[in-house]
Amino acid sequence: MPDLAAIVIAVSLGAMLFFSSVVAPTIFRLLADDSAGRLLRAIFPTYFLVNGLAALIAAIIAFQPLESTLLIVCGAAMLAIFYVAIPIINNARDMAISGDSTAKVRFDRWHRATVLINAVEMVALGAVIYLLLNSNGSVIVDGA
Repeated sequence: MPDLAAIVIAVSLGAMLFFSSVVAPTIFRLLADDSAGRLLRAIFPTYFLVNGLAALIAAIIAFQPLESTLLIVCGAAMLAIFYVAIPIINNARDMAISGDSTAKVRFDRWHRATVLINAVEMVALGAVIYLLLNSNGSVIVDGA
């Protein structure tokens, strides 16, 4: 069922791209920094959890060695951000607001890391979609 896995990943990737290019910038443009931060802090856990689970589900559905491995790595990375990085980032942000000067450095480092992981994941998901749709027997590409 590589085609179904490709659809699941395409929906996830589309949501990731829309959030990164439209939603987040709009929130920062329309809201004050503290309000924007609180709103994104509420959204990001769900973003990483849902996209991580989508990648893992697609890995099972795809049942292709390379593609499923890439999807498992992507899903694990997103879930690691959900379970590990987000609590650290939130704690560092709270401490920075309270005046801890070292917390700002920790926040910036972890935030940059999650942004980089998210960007790499989007590229990887695009590659997986390509691989799945160009594998032998793909209904979408073959037109059969």
